Order: sequence, then structure tokens, then C-alpha cells
Amino acid sequence: MKIKKSIDSYLNGFDLSSYSCKSCGTSGVKIWRNFFPEDKNLLCNKCKEKEIKLIGSWIPAIPVKTSNNEGGYLFYSFDSAPSLAKKWWKGLPNSPNGTT
Repeated sequence: MKIKKSIDSYLNGFDLSSYSCKSCGTSGVKIWRNFFPEDKNLLCNKCKEKEIKLIGSWIPAIPVKTSNNEGGYLFYSFDSAPSLAKKWWKGLPNSPNGTT
């Protein structure tokens, strides 16, 4: 399916080795970031629910296919993310056991 192939190739060749939960190290799942840019923590669902009492300021961490000068990631706001980027993020499982 062409759309599935496009989603899979959205970040093809982009280093996602640091796209992981900063608390437990889990990768390959949906990662969340705080709405406020000065908070650099990225968390998976499990750690977000455990560490954060109010989740209202946490939004999807959808990486822009570029990196900043400090070696980290830049992120789209959800509203400004291209549809392919949103589909890529939505296609990630919520947890390592594969639930979406």
C-alpha cells in the first residue's frame, strides 16, 4: 500500500537513536513532550502517567526531519505537522508490547 510505504519512509535515513523515553529508555513507541519548549524531557506513555499528575501540557513529540545544533531534535506542533508526520506518530505503538 502506497500510503503505508510513505508513512514508513517518513523519517527514512534520519537518526532516531535518541528518540526515546528519558526516564526508562524505551524507544519505538509514541513519545510525548511538554508543550513548554524549555522542558526537554521526552517520555513514553507509561512514564508520563507515572511521573506527571497533570497531562494537559504534554503533546505528541513529532520530530522534524532535521536536528538542531545541539544534536537534539526539533519538533512540530501537532497542528502544523504535515499529515504524513502525524500518521507516522499515530502509527507508533503506545507501549513496547505493541498496543496502539
